[in-house]
Amino acid sequence: MFCGCRVRKNSLIRTQLPLIPELVKVLTKRFGHGHFTSFGRRITNPKSLFANYSTRTSSSIPHQYKIVFIGNDSFSLSSLIELTKLLSPENVSVVVASENNIVGKYAKKHNNKIYLWNDFKTPEFGDKLSVEGYSFDFGVVASFGYLIPARVINRFPLGILNIHGSLLPRWRGASPIAHSIMFGDPETGISIMKIAPHRFDVGPVLHTKKVPLDPHIREPDLRNLLADLGAGALIEVVKNLPNFLNNPIYQDERLATKAPKLVPEMADVDWTSKTAVDVYRLYLALYGTLKLKTTFNGRKVDLDEIELPLFIKTDGKNINYDSKRMNSEVSLDELPPESVPGQIVCIRNVLLVRCCDPTWVVVKKVKLGVKWMNATDFKNGFLSKGKMPKNVERKFEYIISTPILKVNQAKS
Repeated sequence: MFCGCRVRKNSLIRTQLPLIPELVKVLTKRFGHGHFTSFGRRITNPKSLFANYSTRTSSSIPHQYKIVFIGNDSFSLSSLIELTKLLSPENVSVVVASENNIVGKYAKKHNNKIYLWNDFKTPEFGDKLSVEGYSFDFGVVASFGYLIPARVINRFPLGILNIHGSLLPRWRGASPIAHSIMFGDPETGISIMKIAPHRFDVGPVLHTKKVPLDPHIREPDLRNLLADLGAGALIEVVKNLPNFLNNPIYQDERLATKAPKLVPEMADVDWTSKTAVDVYRLYLALYGTLKLKTTFNGRKVDLDEIELPLFIKTDGKNINYDSKRMNSEVSLDELPPESVPGQIVCIRNVLLVRCCDPTWVVVKKVKLGVKWMNATDFKNGFLSKGKMPKNVERKFEYIISTPILKVNQAKS
C-alpha cells in the first residue's frame, strides 16, 4: 500500500527510494489526476505530493513537512528538540512507549501531539488516522528499542529515518555506543539511515558524521556527544531531504558487526583472557549500566573506578592514552616479578589486579555485600595478615561462564 493505493511488486513505488520526478510520472500515468490519497489526504495533482521537496540543493526550512517522531530516552530527546524548533510542535507528532518518559514529558510541555506505541503500531490505528484525515510525510526514530513493522513504515510516503549511534554497518543493534568503546574503535559517529522492515539497522545510509573516539570516555558521555551530533546531522538531512533520499549508500554486509543488548553476564571479568586495556574498556563501556563483577574467596564482588596505571602507555593498536587520566601512584618495578591472573596487590593503598598478558589494572573501589570500600579498607578488612586462611591466594577469580565476550565480534 502506498499513497492509499495498492501497487504491483515490481512498481517503482515499492523501492522505498524513489527518484521524485520519475515517481510523479508513474503516479500521473497510472492514476491520472485526483484518483489517489496520501495517508487520508486526497491528492488532486501527483506533483503536489512533493510540492515541498525540491530536488535542488537548498538550505530553506521546509515548514510544511508533517512528521512523526518515535523515541524514548535522552538520546532521542536531542533530536526531538531540534526538529520541534525547525518544524514547530504542530508539525511534529510524537510516539512513545510511555507518556511519563523523558520524551513524553517534553512533548506534553511543548504541545506536540502524542501517541502511545502500543496503539500506534496496530493496523486499526493506522486506519483510524486515515479516516480522521491525519497525514504525515515521513517518520523519524531514535533509540526506540522496538522493531518497526512494515505496516507502520508504509504509512509514510517518504519512509522512516533512523538516527543510529555508530558508523554503519559497524555495530548494528541495541548498544552500538557501548560496543564501540568496548572494542577500542579509533573513531565513531552517527548514521542517518532509512529503516527497512523485519531487521534492525540494515537500511541504506543517507548521511554520516564522524568523531574520534577518546580512549578514556565513558558511555554516558559519548552517548550525550553523539546525541547532539545526531540531532545536527538529522537537521541537515531534513533541510535537504530530496537530495539525501536520492543518494543513498547501501551497507556492505561483509563489514557488518553486531552490538547486542547489554546483559549482566557481560560485566563478569575473566582475568585469564582480558588484558588491562580490555578490562578498562569494559568498565568505560558499561559505566552507568552495569558494575564489573568478579569473585573473592567464593563471594561476589563489584568493582568500580577502574583506571590504567601510567606504565601502560599504549595497547596493541598503538592508541595513546592521556597520562593525566592515568594512575601514576605505582611504578612497574614495584610489582611482584611473578604473578597469576586475578592476583591482588596493594601498594601504598593502591589496589592493582593482574590481568592476562601480564598487565595490571587499578581498582579504586570494591564492594562485598552492601558495602563499598576503598583500597585501604579492602586491604585491612580482607587482605591483611590474619584475615585470610593460610595457603589461600589473594586473588579475584572468574567463575561464571560468559561466552558473550570471549569471541571478538569486531573485525580488526
